[in-house]
Amino acid sequence: MLSTDRIKDLLLHGENRQVEFKKCTDKVSASVYETVCSFLNAEGGYIFLGVDDDGAILGINPKCVTDMIKSIINTLNNPELFLPPMPITPEQTEIDGKIILYLSVPESEQVHRYKNRFYDRWGDADNDVSKHTYLVKNMFMRKEKESSENEVFPDVTLVDMDEESFKIMRSHISIHNSNHPWLSMTNEEFLKSLFFPVFVFCLENGVCTFLPNAFILQHLSHSFFCSSYCCTNYGIFSPSFGMNRSSMHDIFRLTAIRA
Repeated sequence: MLSTDRIKDLLLHGENRQVEFKKCTDKVSASVYETVCSFLNAEGGYIFLGVDDDGAILGINPKCVTDMIKSIINTLNNPELFLPPMPITPEQTEIDGKIILYLSVPESEQVHRYKNRFYDRWGDADNDVSKHTYLVKNMFMRKEKESSENEVFPDVTLVDMDEESFKIMRSHISIHNSNHPWLSMTNEEFLKSLFFPVFVFCLENGVCTFLPNAFILQHLSHSFFCSSYCCTNYGIFSPSFGMNRSSMHDIFRLTAIRA
C-alpha cells in the first residue's frame, strides 16, 4: 500500500506514462478500464480515483466507495468485458479528510483488451489501437519478448507430465468426437502431434509441445483447431514453472505438468 507522502508526491508531479487521475466521485467511468488496459499492455502504473486532472483531491462520496470497489473487481474479472481477466483490488485511503481509491496496475506478460478494444499507453494518454493492425501486432511482439511463455525448459520430460490431466483431456475429446485420433495416441504421440498440421491460433495462452526440448509458443489468435475438435486456453505448465494460466473460456484447460 502506498504511503500518504508517496501519493501526494505522485499527485504533485501530475499525469504521465505511469500515472493517471480520474474524477470518478460517485461511479466508475469506462475510461478507468481503458487506462487499466493500456497500463497492463504498457509498463503498468497507478490510477487514482477521486482526483482532478490537475492532481487536486476531489474525494469520493463515502456512500459510493463500496459499490465502486465492487464494480472495478467485477469488471476486471469478467472475461466478457476484460480479456484476459486481471484481478486487481483497489486500495482505499483518506487524505486531508477526503477518500480516494487507487489501483496499482502491473505490467502484464499478456496483451489485454477491454470491450474487445486494444489500448496502449502513449505519454499520458490511453490510445485505442484496435483499428491499427501494425500497432496491435507490435504489442503482441513486445509481450512475446517479455513473456516467460517463450522460455525453454530443457529438463522437462514425460515423467513431469500429469497422467490424470491427459485422462481428463481425452474424456472431453471423446464427448465431441469418439473417433478422434488423439484418443488412441500415447501421451508422447499426442504432444508431438500438437503442431501438425494445422494449428497456431491462440491469443493469450501458450501451448506446449514435447519435442527434443519442451517449449512454449505464443500464438496470435484466441483459439486453435485440430481436426474437428476445438480446444482453447491450454495452460500446460503449472505455476511452479512460472507460467501464466488464464481461465477457461470455451471447453477446458489442461494442466499437464505436476506442481
